[in-house]
Amino acid sequence: MKNLIFLALIYISSISYIFSNNLFHTSIPKGSIIKVFEYPKKENQIELLRLYKSGEYEHLISINQENKSELVKRNLGTYKIISHKIVINEPTSIEFKGQFKSGEYFINNDLYKSKIDFLFNKKRPIIKNKSSNKTFKKPYFIGLNTDEIISNDSIEKAINLKDLVDYIVKDINDDREKVLAISKFICRSIEYDYDGYYSNKYSHYQNDILGILASKKRVAVCAGYAFIFDSLAKIAKINTKEVTGYTKQNYGDFGKLGGLHAWNIVTINNKKYYIDVTWADEHKNIEMKWMFVEPEIMLLSHFPLDISDNLYDINYTKNNFKNREVVLPIIAGAKIKHYPMEGYYRIKSNELILKFKSKVNLNVSWLDSEISEIHYTSEINTRKNKNYSFNSINNITTYLKKDTFYVKIPINKQEVALNIEVSKEYTIKLQVYKGDEKSFYLSKMQEWNEEHVIAFTAGILAAIKTGNTQFLKEKLKDKFYLLYDKKGKWKLNDKLFVNILNWDGSVKGLVEVDEWRLENNQMVLYNRHFVEFNNNDRIYVNFKDNKYEFLSLK
Repeated sequence: MKNLIFLALIYISSISYIFSNNLFHTSIPKGSIIKVFEYPKKENQIELLRLYKSGEYEHLISINQENKSELVKRNLGTYKIISHKIVINEPTSIEFKGQFKSGEYFINNDLYKSKIDFLFNKKRPIIKNKSSNKTFKKPYFIGLNTDEIISNDSIEKAINLKDLVDYIVKDINDDREKVLAISKFICRSIEYDYDGYYSNKYSHYQNDILGILASKKRVAVCAGYAFIFDSLAKIAKINTKEVTGYTKQNYGDFGKLGGLHAWNIVTINNKKYYIDVTWADEHKNIEMKWMFVEPEIMLLSHFPLDISDNLYDINYTKNNFKNREVVLPIIAGAKIKHYPMEGYYRIKSNELILKFKSKVNLNVSWLDSEISEIHYTSEINTRKNKNYSFNSINNITTYLKKDTFYVKIPINKQEVALNIEVSKEYTIKLQVYKGDEKSFYLSKMQEWNEEHVIAFTAGILAAIKTGNTQFLKEKLKDKFYLLYDKKGKWKLNDKLFVNILNWDGSVKGLVEVDEWRLENNQMVLYNRHFVEFNNNDRIYVNFKDNKYEFLSLK
């Protein structure tokens, strides 16, 4: 019985030690750091002893990891300074075994093995005092070599957001600089969640700040970027608000609202600005053109759902947004210099005339291939790269009339996309169609038909990939049995099935080809349509009764 009681007491003591140990591990010693001692370096690692004014110490080891945040482990304990000696007590929280030993060390700015060693080997201390090195005084959850949150299994639960913000904006009094510091920290710390965006299965809830910033997978989509900025900025006492709405970025977005997106409004010196931390993220750096964006610039690529988030003109509606030109800033602080433009111009002459508020320097280019395709989705860099070939237009004509600067741009093709760089401050993107109304609508009908078949074929592939045979039966009807037998088993070759399982979601445009076939000893010309996916795989379709129908997969 006594043995059982003894074992129970040991068990209870162990549990209590573990519990208190974990609690202590998540805390930060009180007071300021008064001394930092660095043990001689090993390759890719730093070992430190940091003494706090409160009588507590941190024993840290930081290990650099390739393409990852620094791995930091920490021991905690207490110490005393008696005369010229420091007495380091056994750690109460242990994460690693390092070079420092518990016991007595002698201090005279450096640490020595013993008093004798101090007296006779003053030039050879075992540990150098690094108190003057500010990088070694960072909070334990920030890397010694970087300004990112460190890697540690328990770090996600250990960080207090106020401690984090206090470090990010330390010694910064200006609100504008605080906004930049917080934005830079976010862009350094996380990456865009491309996998989550494409699969619609995000790695984190977008309001899980510490999960996004400190877990093993540090990724987010726009909602996460905007939420984290908003939360950290509010702690820093910045007047900020999250904004949700639509964005458009290129030629395929005209006449559309674009994709859903999230960004922020900040108030600096009683003036409101837009910032888009997602679009400003340039892989560890920050793109300043998307910070403190003037409202009249921002609203030509971003449209907020809430009318109160429209900082420029509340009469600017969804339809205005759909039909206006796309404007993207080139530099920070760019301001609009042109009068309102349409996104899509239909002209009868050979010239497009545009009006500007004052004389400007223009660099005008055109491109003519596949300009109506939708290459861009709701967020920057979440699409397949599309390489356009731009061609400069040099023979433009300009003149000034009643304080308005007119620009005549020659249009030599039936349909053309223009890229107009204005005084190296911002870029205007718009499309021009030359011809009468009938030919215009006929061309748009063909374009819409092509968009329909691309969506139709992508839906078939998605259903095969996800195993949704019910969807395929409904959409393909009797053609379903070209792919599956009556028991629902795949009929075509296994390589094609594997290719569809590995399909990345992208399809190429509709292709029309003429093929000759030998029938009844005669060559017959057939017109065939297909949509290509992966490398050489194709879905063949037939245009019938003003719509496309599935023919085969090859």
